[in-house]
Amino acid sequence: MDIDVFVSAHRQAWDRLEDLVRRRRSLTGAEIDELVDLYQRVATHLSIVRSGSADPILVGRLSALVARARSAVTGAHTPAWREFIRFFAVSFPVVAYRARWWWLGTTAAFVLVSAVVAVWVAGDPAVQAAIGTPEEITQLVDHDFADYYSEHPAASFAGQVWVNNAWVSMQVIIMAVLLGLPIPYILWENALNVAVSAGLMASRGKLDIFFGLITPHGLLELTAVFLAAAVGMRLGWTVVDPGPRKRGEALAEQGRAVMSVALGLVVVLFVSGLIEGLVTPSGLPTWARIGIGVVAEAAFLAYVIFFGRRALAARETGDLERAPDLAPSAG
Repeated sequence: MDIDVFVSAHRQAWDRLEDLVRRRRSLTGAEIDELVDLYQRVATHLSIVRSGSADPILVGRLSALVARARSAVTGAHTPAWREFIRFFAVSFPVVAYRARWWWLGTTAAFVLVSAVVAVWVAGDPAVQAAIGTPEEITQLVDHDFADYYSEHPAASFAGQVWVNNAWVSMQVIIMAVLLGLPIPYILWENALNVAVSAGLMASRGKLDIFFGLITPHGLLELTAVFLAAAVGMRLGWTVVDPGPRKRGEALAEQGRAVMSVALGLVVVLFVSGLIEGLVTPSGLPTWARIGIGVVAEAAFLAYVIFFGRRALAARETGDLERAPDLAPSAG
């Protein structure tokens, strides 16, 4: 199909439909009939373009036009609360579940790197000397690490932590624009930070304090970061292997999936921030604080597995643009 000829032949109809949709609240009877007719014709044009063109910009424009025209023709608007429920029951969990192997691989790599570096730091005095003086390490181990979680009022600290965690995850999400290439470096830096702290605490026999403080919120927080990284790197891999779809369509779908995860993680990181601000520095016994973190982590993973698997079985993709393009016949 010659796409330029096709566009020239139908551009006038598309422009006319766009004008009618824009004025939908003040149309005459004849214009309403014309709107329905043009909607059906442009929906057919969209099907033709999707099957015979590799132009993602044209597909995107016609998809948006058909969606707006569908809303004008049917006059139906989904209540906001239903969209909210669908997002958290279908869109977000199915995208997370579909990325589960990337997610698991990211988690395993981060844990492995952190463990190896932590053991190295803990067992090599020369490495510790390169990090800081004995006095600086003592200050970190005996005071700074624990004081970090209690130096601000709990509510203020929770808000600060949420903003910081959201920013770290958003950095990973933003890197998806660069096809995920910088993401491994960002994870490497964070793994080193965790490993150095763990290694220094272990070198002074205070690894129990390290895990007692970092585990309650760290489980959920790092899980969220790993998920963000997984979908970002999966977007980059889509360029290499788009599967049976056209590369432009696959990239557009995965790009929307990345945004779905970004929105969903706002809530996940909010919960993590509450735990870090209110539970981690609390006077609860260590087992209780860790237990709260484990329950939060287990609840999130169970949520993703249950709702994600169910949505995937129903052939959901989490892509909001996957809607029927056929108009109801004008009666």
